Amino acid sequence: MDFTLGIEEEYQVIDPESRELVSHDQQIVLEAEKHLSEQVKAEMHQAVVEVGTNICKDIK
Repeated sequence: MDFTLGIEEEYQVIDPESRELVSHDQQIVLEAEKHLSEQVKAEMHQAVVEVGTNICKDIK
């Protein structure tokens, strides 16, 4: 059995003045998909965006 790996990062969207989490209403995801295709995803919480690598066979 061959092992694979990937990396995911989650980004929280905050209001620059109040520092509270804010909904991005999918705008960030829709724009990022133009450049990152399926590597960017919306999370259940509307203030979070997930970005991940494709499936990798090794760390290189």
